Amino acid sequence: MVKRIPFICVALIVILVIVSSCQHSEKKTESSNKEVISLGGSWAGSMHSLRGSIENLTPYIYNTKEFESPENEAFLKKEIHNLSNEASRINHDPQLISRDPTVNFVSVSFKEDVERSEQAFLEGKKNFSRYQLMRLTSYCVECHTRTQQGKEFNFGQYSPFPANMAAENKIEIHIASRNFKKAFAEALLDIRLENNLQNLERVSILGLQVAVQYEGDVEKAQELVSALESSDKTPYFLKMKARTWKKSLADWKAEEKPRKGLRLARYLLKKKDKNEIEAMRALSAILPELTTAIPKEELGESLFLAGSAYELMEESSGSALNESYYESCILRVPHSVWAKACYKNLADSITIGYSGSSGTHIPVSVQVKLDKLKMLSEK
Repeated sequence: MVKRIPFICVALIVILVIVSSCQHSEKKTESSNKEVISLGGSWAGSMHSLRGSIENLTPYIYNTKEFESPENEAFLKKEIHNLSNEASRINHDPQLISRDPTVNFVSVSFKEDVERSEQAFLEGKKNFSRYQLMRLTSYCVECHTRTQQGKEFNFGQYSPFPANMAAENKIEIHIASRNFKKAFAEALLDIRLENNLQNLERVSILGLQVAVQYEGDVEKAQELVSALESSDKTPYFLKMKARTWKKSLADWKAEEKPRKGLRLARYLLKKKDKNEIEAMRALSAILPELTTAIPKEELGESLFLAGSAYELMEESSGSALNESYYESCILRVPHSVWAKACYKNLADSITIGYSGSSGTHIPVSVQVKLDKLKMLSEK
């Protein structure tokens, strides 16, 4: 089995909301073990340029004939190069990077994906280049819906959408542009039209991420789940999921004592019947905590719970941020009870990822890294 490439789905156009909600500090912060992109330039200007490049490329990305046409080669070469340049210029708040690992994970991964796309295009591998570009809007989803912070905008309307664009791609583009009302409406419409059975689960998850994780709107989420349940064409497995979502939403609505932050995440992820709804609510509660200075004990637990929540989301959303959070936990709170717990979950996840019918085949470089992390996790 080939190890899956994580869809870190946290777009750069998106991290703006987190950065804009945090104040800059001149205090010394912990160093990050990952590469940090911190070149000069205006953050808002870079975000605008990134959005512009993706907007210009979208009609071609979803049209194979136009993307591979020699007539469009010079234009696409220029736009992909512009996108690559902007991805390398992103300027982050160093204090935010040191505290919230997602920001750094996404920055580096987005940059690497764009570079791969540009290299493939220059080598004539246009189909692979196009595939890499199609993934870019998925980077937006996790960041834009991750917390109940930031404004909603109504710019960046791709109209008309390419005729062959799938509903989930339209929803991702709306989320990338922070058009959350349109994103949710598109998801609800697609479920009611019953014309996208193949990707109905992805459409449902995107709609729920808007309603639950970003908006914290239980009634909106219930409307979407009800539409899933009432449709005769909803696949059986998804109807079963919808029933578990329905129960989680009913439990949420019945909660009397509101919990917040770490207390809420702890409560949700200890539930025996937890699912994506609990994971979304936990992430919305806990991720803002990671942008503030918190004690080591709480930091370790927060990173562990974030990893656990993303693990619940991995299969349905395509996000694989759980391993990144577990690794960050070990590195930032070494030789602790939380580092030990995070290592166990990380090792299990990696083992499963490299296992198949022929057995488990973990690459030497990955095993060496795991061994080093194990030493850091031991008390």
